[in-house]
Amino acid sequence: MPEANHEVLVVKRPRELLLVGIVLAVSVGQSVVLGEEDRAAARLEAMASFLARTPRLSVTIDSAYDVVQESGQKVQFGERRVVALRRPDRARVDVTRRDGS
Repeated sequence: MPEANHEVLVVKRPRELLLVGIVLAVSVGQSVVLGEEDRAAARLEAMASFLARTPRLSVTIDSAYDVVQESGQKVQFGERRVVALRRPDRARVDVTRRDGS
């Protein structure tokens, strides 16, 4: 049975090898990030195209904030907005305010 050939790599300058490894890792990492940015841009473009073709859509927005009184009591204020759009010429916004009472 023939013997297997084994090669042994002797590293005489581990700092340089480490530096080369870091540079390679960063360059590979950057290409992965660029790939993710391309995918994100494609998804954003697809969402924009979908919304551009949609004949109707509505969005509900809830917002709230607290105000701390001098007595330490918290009072919450806020509002709910319902935005409805029907193409080509209709839009409606309903606002319901919460005044802390």
